[in-house]
Amino acid sequence: MLIHPDGSAITQREFPSLNLIHITDDLTHFILNVEGHSVPAIRFQKQADAMSLKEVSLWNKQFIAYETQSELSKWFSHYLGTEILLVTNPSRIKELVYNDKIFNLPLNFQDGYPVHLINYSSINDLSNRCGVDLSPMRFRANIYLDLGTHYIDDEF
Repeated sequence: MLIHPDGSAITQREFPSLNLIHITDDLTHFILNVEGHSVPAIRFQKQADAMSLKEVSLWNKQFIAYETQSELSKWFSHYLGTEILLVTNPSRIKELVYNDKIFNLPLNFQDGYPVHLINYSSINDLSNRCGVDLSPMRFRANIYLDLGTHYIDDEF
């Protein structure tokens, strides 16, 4: 998660230019690139060592996290034009109750739900209404479906 030095979370709502970052990966590394921007691409390990403890806040909840990958923090700071820190929390668990069963899901810093579903038909309808070609990738879902009928996924 990206944070301000005071520990508050940074979101794409605050920094819309985060949406311009392209990410690719191989077995052990990620590569971040911003097409048409002067900041150079950066390649970094998927698994990184945790450094110092840092108290962070996300959606009015406090967590203990670890600063990590200082070179990546510098990259984001350069790109966004303000001091940014990258933190990780490999041991966070979210307890979800479904049909009276308790599930402990390993999470890092998701908004609140570990599954984000998007329906291509809904995105196409939204694109038509806005008059803008919206990419489904903009919504950062982890499940993409083509259900044929827009907004039917609201019933799931």
